[in-house]
Amino acid sequence: MKNYIKSFLIFGVLVVGISSLAQASTTPGITKSSTISIAGKVEEILTFNLGSSFLELGIFSTSVPSIGFHTITVLTNHSSGMIVTYTGNTLTSGNNVITGLATASDSTIDARQFGFNLVSNTAHSIGNSCSGTNPIAVAVPGYNTTGKFKFNSGDAILRSDGPINTTTCTASYITNISGITPVGDYSTILTFVASLTTI
Repeated sequence: MKNYIKSFLIFGVLVVGISSLAQASTTPGITKSSTISIAGKVEEILTFNLGSSFLELGIFSTSVPSIGFHTITVLTNHSSGMIVTYTGNTLTSGNNVITGLATASDSTIDARQFGFNLVSNTAHSIGNSCSGTNPIAVAVPGYNTTGKFKFNSGDAILRSDGPINTTTCTASYITNISGITPVGDYSTILTFVASLTTI
């Protein structure tokens, strides 16, 4: 608080007075601060899914391939990538067998054949190539050629060399029979396994 002297005349008489003026405080403001430590962890991820647990191929024919498909979806952040393999038998009915295509081959009518691939097949209007936001997994040779089908238990069919975003592939199956294929209900059970790649 500061005091000021004022003077002024009233009817010719000099009057002196004292007035006061408030002054802003000059005391520094008080501040306090604290810190917080924030942390988290990213663990190793491997996601794997088959789009179906059952595939119906219908009634086999000597004049047109029987076709069917299901999706395979994978994702991993593993630095060395992943690989998908499968095991199982070709289609059988008792002791009767529809031959699995041990090498990548064309679909041939009037011949016993069973196989699949992981690409789009124009001739049979079935399948889609692997898709997603790069980087993604890719089909391996033997299963990555349009119009070529293969079945060889134990094969790797899909892989990546490093982390991948969600990748969706279509496994497209064809079955052909010959005119002397024995009557029966043909079936098989396949097991697909996704594994992290080690170096």
